[in-house]
Amino acid sequence: MRQIIGLFLLSLALTFVYCEDKSSDPQPRDDPGYYYPRGENHGWRYIELSRHCTAVHDSFDIKIVGRNTRDGRTGYDRLWVGSDDTVFVYVKADTLFEKNVEHGVPLYKILVGPVKGGTFWKDDYFEYLILGLESVTLTINGKTYKNAAKVMKTNRNPGLPNTVYEWWVPEFGEVREIEVDTSETCIRAKELRYFTADWVDP
Repeated sequence: MRQIIGLFLLSLALTFVYCEDKSSDPQPRDDPGYYYPRGENHGWRYIELSRHCTAVHDSFDIKIVGRNTRDGRTGYDRLWVGSDDTVFVYVKADTLFEKNVEHGVPLYKILVGPVKGGTFWKDDYFEYLILGLESVTLTINGKTYKNAAKVMKTNRNPGLPNTVYEWWVPEFGEVREIEVDTSETCIRAKELRYFTADWVDP
């Protein structure tokens, strides 16, 4: 009888999957890789918001399409569903990198540890600053995520003065992104509608 109960409990653990309504809140960690789940068949659905970030404009899907090795680094390829725009995502030391495979642009350093307020970094495009960890409530579905790392991105080109704010949540990835103009008025945004570790194309 004990063996049957043990097997039952083990099967429950093995069938656990990520979903948007997980019962426990993931805890913050210094490791940036923890804020971007990477595994075969992981997928995200995002909702784009219109100007002033109040109305739904459109949606798009992103999924991980497989483990890969490029430039001597092992990571995962990410694909916008319905396109051939592949991005290679990998972690090196305390930095989470992404590289557009098709266009050969320089690397983005999308998140750098330790993931806590005050961490600063830059790449060829932006300067980044983690403002701190906070709870963030999404506009469309009202869902609240705890322990979100709020990142402020400023363009290194002074002719592009808009600021972008991103919220990264452990085990879910980026759940919200807002671009504001110099008066802090929202001009563009996206929010996570759905995340799964077992993506199936619609």
